[in-house]
Amino acid sequence: MNRAINYQRFPSQDEVWKWQTTMQDFGPRLTGSAGHQRLINYFADELQNLGLEVHRDTYHLRHRWEARRWGIWAKTENGFEEIPTTSYYPYSGQTPPEGIEAELVYCPGGADDFAKACGKIAIIDVNAGVVPTSFLFTPRTLYPSDLTVADPFRCVVLTARPDLRAAAEAGVLGVICVWQNLADDNAMGQEFPFDTPLQNCPALWVGTKTGERLKSLADHHTGARLVLEANVEEQAPTDTLYAVLPGQNLRETILITTHTDGPNATEENGGVGLLALAQYFAAQPPSERKRTLVFVFASGHFQIPELGIEDDGQATTLWLHDHPELWDGKGEHARALAALTIEHLGCLEWKDDADHSRYEFTGQVDIEYVYTGNDAMAQLYVDCLQDRKKVRAALLKPAADELYYGEGHTLWGVGVTTISFLGVPDYLLALKPSGDIEKLDPELLYEQIETCAEVVSRLDTMSPAEIGQNAYKNPEFPSRQFC
Repeated sequence: MNRAINYQRFPSQDEVWKWQTTMQDFGPRLTGSAGHQRLINYFADELQNLGLEVHRDTYHLRHRWEARRWGIWAKTENGFEEIPTTSYYPYSGQTPPEGIEAELVYCPGGADDFAKACGKIAIIDVNAGVVPTSFLFTPRTLYPSDLTVADPFRCVVLTARPDLRAAAEAGVLGVICVWQNLADDNAMGQEFPFDTPLQNCPALWVGTKTGERLKSLADHHTGARLVLEANVEEQAPTDTLYAVLPGQNLRETILITTHTDGPNATEENGGVGLLALAQYFAAQPPSERKRTLVFVFASGHFQIPELGIEDDGQATTLWLHDHPELWDGKGEHARALAALTIEHLGCLEWKDDADHSRYEFTGQVDIEYVYTGNDAMAQLYVDCLQDRKKVRAALLKPAADELYYGEGHTLWGVGVTTISFLGVPDYLLALKPSGDIEKLDPELLYEQIETCAEVVSRLDTMSPAEIGQNAYKNPEFPSRQFC
């Protein structure tokens, strides 16, 4: 319990968890899908029930690609034998219902070897993401003080994207991507990569052991059938929601942001946090709110390029471009003094063992990684952690100006002083029937939202000088250039 929160106005843990389970009941909410639209409408209804006026910005995906059926069958003397896959490659391409049938060719050099797979099915190895931690961030503060952050940093989302366009240009008919240094259970359902445009070369993912068998078949010039049926819709609509809660000062705003699209219970459940904060602050008398709060539920995080966003933008880039009156401080526009971005709440820590043979719960809550625009915001967040029972938090400074991950990146780019909450579990991109909701801790999720409520409450009372400025601002942001 956070001593600073008035719990007569704050939703209960049961209410918050109901929002979480209702969200998961909609199934995967990949950008522009039916499940995603149901969630957007649900959030809109909940905000309206709180007395907020909800606004919608409708954007259009150049292509909305949705896998329908996929698989690999190796040719044998008795016909075809199905080979287990872990997932499809999103927005890779599609085959006719009967699939494509061709010889398997192992390409150990990846894209450099695609030429020898012309007219065939290429097999490539893909190492799961691992980079030196210093390439990503520098910790400002670790809480508790004995917390350690792994080095190197391992995370599927950091995996290098296989170059399927190069495969298509080389005449490759299809690609089989083999996970390396990732347990099969961890690889299962990984919706990776989630942020590439349509590639026009169908591809599937398999685990390490399956990949070894396929390479052996390729050594014997074995043929295979690859099937990836998908629906492709052009100019598919998707909505970003926002709601404004006026304070005494209409010229100063605090932005509270997230995105709504994702494959599972944690990616993206930031909207659950925003609903809780909206309920809490909407229940306050206007006289208790010094500044205007703006809640933004952006769409497009899982298909940034198909919305035409370039220059390392995020889904929130479009909203910033279209609503400068709520943040840029020019002329009669309101000025955003700070922004809190919330992504991936309530995560428990699941990791591979040392040889990537097992994927299991470590017994700990996952580290919450929090980028901040300056040291003052890092200290503010730490001050708001003091009543937490469950907490492992790393307050971060980007290693380089462009290396600021998540939807908070675009706010950092425009110079709004940021606090950006990111859970980064290994299952962040996994698409499974349960949505991995069993890997979330309801109490931890609630405590993290309590912390966010206290952060906003304190930001509302701090002077602009106390909040301070970001250490970075890109004069080119926000961009909305269409490819």
